[in-house]
Amino acid sequence: MGVQEKIVAFSIAIAAVCAILIAGLSSASSEFTYYGKVPDNIWLLRPADWQAQPACQDPYRWVVYNSPSLYALLAVVSAWDNVDVKVFNLTAKQLIAQTTLKSMQPLYLLLRNGTFFKVVASKPVTVQLVNYNQTPKFPLALLPPTIHTFYYSIDGTYVGKEFVFVAAQGSLTATDYTILAVEPAEVTVERDDGQTFTLKLDANGYKYVTLTPFRVYRIRSSGNIVVMSGAIPGIGAYETTCFAVPSVHGGFTGTYFLTRAFKAIEWGWDKVRDYGFRVLAVSETKITLYDLENQNKIGEYVVPAESGITLRPNAYAIALVSEYPVTFSFMHNGSIEIENAGMHGGFYCGYPRSTMFFLLKPGEDTMIQIPSNASVEVYFFAKEDTEVMIDDTLIIRVEADAPYLFAIPGVHKVRSDKEVLVQINMWPRYPPEQGLWFSGYVIPPLESASLKPNVSVTLPGTKAPTAYYYAAGAGAVIIVAIALMMMRRRKKDKIS
Repeated sequence: MGVQEKIVAFSIAIAAVCAILIAGLSSASSEFTYYGKVPDNIWLLRPADWQAQPACQDPYRWVVYNSPSLYALLAVVSAWDNVDVKVFNLTAKQLIAQTTLKSMQPLYLLLRNGTFFKVVASKPVTVQLVNYNQTPKFPLALLPPTIHTFYYSIDGTYVGKEFVFVAAQGSLTATDYTILAVEPAEVTVERDDGQTFTLKLDANGYKYVTLTPFRVYRIRSSGNIVVMSGAIPGIGAYETTCFAVPSVHGGFTGTYFLTRAFKAIEWGWDKVRDYGFRVLAVSETKITLYDLENQNKIGEYVVPAESGITLRPNAYAIALVSEYPVTFSFMHNGSIEIENAGMHGGFYCGYPRSTMFFLLKPGEDTMIQIPSNASVEVYFFAKEDTEVMIDDTLIIRVEADAPYLFAIPGVHKVRSDKEVLVQINMWPRYPPEQGLWFSGYVIPPLESASLKPNVSVTLPGTKAPTAYYYAAGAGAVIIVAIALMMMRRRKKDKIS
């Protein structure tokens, strides 16, 4: 065997060992931790003239549209039997629920406004915070809101082959759920009463589906998929909900993303509303946008270093591909002005909102945006004492189980030395009495910040899998360097 062959063989061996070590680290956690805060003021005010024609022209008089709610619903569901779950009230510093879950048997718990909470599970579970002030019972007396979120798989990552969750959509017939295929996939959707349906997707394909509110679903797939719920509003809609788009390769910083978007049918993107998909980058990078309906490239853009751009693609679903890692989200900056819809008006009827969650991976720079024209609360959660650096200058210390409030608006570069969960609560600044009538969100487990699913990515419009080496490439260089040093050392030993 020649020198080159030995180097390659040694590199492969080192790579295999590293892969085993990484896999061991990824699965080593004996518990999974979830944090969050129930918003303080759960209500919604609208202009007093919201039913007039034209509507919402007077920004000085407001009435209660959705009455104050004193509770929100925490839903926890497992894919397996015998999963131990504990729920803590961090505000009161006490254990408030403890149970052992059976597969697809949800735990429902009502939490009071303003409650900081923590969920600890012996395996990955799906934890959902929903704006619903009663324990669900069939037949439902009240439909839940449609939550705008991505769901994570039974492995604790947002890309996977099996998902179990409680459906939450505000209609019995709307197609509020979207299944996007990272790889070719045959998908089976099973409801808790045994009803099933199947669908087949090509890589980068997608389907909108209808799920029944508060039924538990198990989605199985032959290939890796992404599951999300919620839609983006156009002209005429009042409410806008923000959400973070996870990377196909794990976490919230990456180079490949899939998401439902918005395509104009009768009304298009609202030109007055201060919203859109937001792409943020630590280093200047080129990004490419694809329309998943026809698999065509629809735009190329450059994202400045430590800044971002806003996109409003006219497509039902999109893929975003970046040369260097970016964060990708759907954001609203907070203003209440919207475009008048025909003769019905609605100029001051806009209602942007957020209970968005995402994760910080230790040692990784992440760009985040905090709306600057809204009332905002940003909380950092950690299960160990953690140091967070913001914009290379400000250092904050997040204590274990003690949420840290941060509320400086704008775009920030953030780095932590341990896993951190971030929650962004946002609601209109005007009128001052306005509340946060949120929809809901799926909360990711803290331990999943560093998990990376094993996926094969294919660029839209092509059939050959595409490899991304921005992170793995550095490891490969290190491995080859080690191999070269070992070979040189052996050669030197032989000479001496």
